[in-house]
Order: sequence, then C-alpha cells, then structure tokens
Amino acid sequence: MTDGNSGSGNGLLYFMVGALCVAVLVGGFVMFGGGGMTGSSPSTAQAPAAASTPAPAAPTETKNITIEKKTVQPTRVIIEHDRDRH
Repeated sequence: MTDGNSGSGNGLLYFMVGALCVAVLVGGFVMFGGGGMTGSSPSTAQAPAAASTPAPAAPTETKNITIEKKTVQPTRVIIEHDRDRH
C-alpha cells in the first residue's frame, strides 16, 4: 500500500532554512561594504590621533586606609498582647 504523499515532508523546512541563509548572506554583504560595489573607495582603519596633552604624572605618595564594618542592630519593639481584654 503506497501513501499519496511519498515525499519526506521536509520541503518547507529546507526552503525556510535556505531562505534564512540567503538573507544572512545578503545582509552581511550589504553591512560590510558589498565588496566595493557602492562605487566609493574602500574604507581603511585609521590609527587614533596622538594625545596633545601628556597624561598626568602618577602620585608619588600612597595612603593606606582602613574601613571598619559595623553592624547596626534594628531597634526591637515588643508588643504585648493583653489577654484580659477579650
């Protein structure tokens, strides 16, 4: 007995994966300049310009400090229940 649908049923899946791959390739081609297809010269990376003012000198003296950790206890409120008032 043969089935009417003899294909594997994955044709739509293959089409969607292929379309996604094509979209990623086209997006990458457009984002990264398109290989000079835009008519402009290819961009080249430039080194940053040298700083006009020198960096400040390192401090000559260091100071050691101590940080003390103190725990603060919250105030406790004792609420007494008066059982005689019922």
